[in-house]
Amino acid sequence: RPDERSNPAAAPALHMPNPSPALDLSSGLATIVVLLASWLLLRWKRGRRAPPPPREEPSAPVRAVGAKAAGRGPMTILFGSQTGTAEGFATTLMREARVRGYAARALDLEELPPEELGGVEGPCVFLLATHGEGDPTDNTVAFHRWASDASREPGCLAALQYAAFGLGNTQYEHYNSMGKWVDARLSALGARRLAPLGLGDDDGDIDADFESWRASLWVALCGGSDQADGQEEAEEEEEAPRPRRR
Repeated sequence: RPDERSNPAAAPALHMPNPSPALDLSSGLATIVVLLASWLLLRWKRGRRAPPPPREEPSAPVRAVGAKAAGRGPMTILFGSQTGTAEGFATTLMREARVRGYAARALDLEELPPEELGGVEGPCVFLLATHGEGDPTDNTVAFHRWASDASREPGCLAALQYAAFGLGNTQYEHYNSMGKWVDARLSALGARRLAPLGLGDDDGDIDADFESWRASLWVALCGGSDQADGQEEAEEEEEAPRPRRR
């Protein structure tokens, strides 16, 4: 009988144990944890980097309007308006002044304390409407009271340079009394008149009156050669509609 111990075919087969499912799961979880930790570390490092400096946007170019926009200095336009027309004229004048190189501002007369008038730099333009029977408009009352005070020194406004335009209606007895008053009173207090007084008649064509007067104002302030150039540029500005009243 053959010896079974020497016969390899008769030797019992060796069985290798299969990997445990629990071991496979643990290995997979470990791999996921490592990958997640690596990703979080990368994000943390990126977050610590200094942010790039903000990109400077190019500033909008300043539009130089007209050959005269080299800087003529300040201009103040003061309006006394009851229903809007003087205010509209002030806006028009301010735009034209800026075209000609003035740093112009248009103010309601109530916005400027009367006692500061003597310190106003550059030309100061008054656009005053007459209300009712020769009265100042509501926003002109305080200035009218201050300037009419008989205790004012004759030279208290010696440093002021001014021009004036009045808005009135020839149907009223006291036609343009406020325009005439401010022109005479400022001169009496020592201010220097830059251009002749202008008077607008609402019973006629007050817009044409104002246009004619401000043309003479620009000639007085800027010289005749500036008029056409400035007017062309000013017409490019959009003008807000205004009521056809004083």
